[in-house]
Amino acid sequence: LHALLHLLCQVSLSERRVPTAKRNEILVKYLKPKLKDRQLANIKKELKLMIHIARNPSSNLEEKLYELNRQAIEAKTSSRENLIKLLVYLKDHEGFDSQVFDD
Repeated sequence: LHALLHLLCQVSLSERRVPTAKRNEILVKYLKPKLKDRQLANIKKELKLMIHIARNPSSNLEEKLYELNRQAIEAKTSSRENLIKLLVYLKDHEGFDSQVFDD
C-alpha cells in the first residue's frame, strides 16, 4: 500500500502520462532501500520478487500491487465476517454474550 501511495504521489507531480516502464522504475527506487531495513527482514524475499517483477520490461508491478491490495481487503473482510457469524452463533445458540452487539 505504501508503495502504491508513493507511486501515485510521484505520478501526480508529472503533467504528462507516466508510462508503465517509468512507473516500475519509480517503484524499484522506492522498494530497493526497503531491502536493507531490518524491520522488513521478514518480507525481504517478497521485496526482491517485486523488484524482479518491476525490472521485467513486459510486466506491470503497479497492477500486481493493486491485485495484492484487493486480495488483502477481501481476506480482512471475510475474516471479519466469519468473526461476526461466530459471535452471533455463540450469542443465539450458546447464550454467550460477547458485548459486541448493542440490544
